[in-house]
Amino acid sequence: MQIRFANGTTLEALSINGENLFYQGASRDSLEIQLEKGKYTFDEVETLTTHPENLRQLTILEDSGETVGVHEHYTLRVAIAVRTVETERTVTPDAPPATEERLCVTLAQQTYLEQQLSVLRDTVDTLVLTVL
Repeated sequence: MQIRFANGTTLEALSINGENLFYQGASRDSLEIQLEKGKYTFDEVETLTTHPENLRQLTILEDSGETVGVHEHYTLRVAIAVRTVETERTVTPDAPPATEERLCVTLAQQTYLEQQLSVLRDTVDTLVLTVL
């Protein structure tokens, strides 16, 4: 599975999970992107996800290149960390689950009001530039 960012950067993802979370005073949709540890540096992923313009549109692709989904306005980075993730459950209760370390990034979506304020801010900036 791959994820393509608005700036054209594409990363190989091991897993992309959606969930609802409470962040900055609002209930938001979010995506947790799990990447293979060592394939991308922490700094590289941090720099990519720091800039909101890179996160305006996220396209999830199958390995064949077919688009699975397009997600917009996931511009809030909630977390970035190397975490131990359970990869599979064993059948017996005595055996521990299989785990591996992954680079995980959680991105939250702007609320509708935040999106509208951003559009309004861009409009005001454009009007101010035309007056000057």
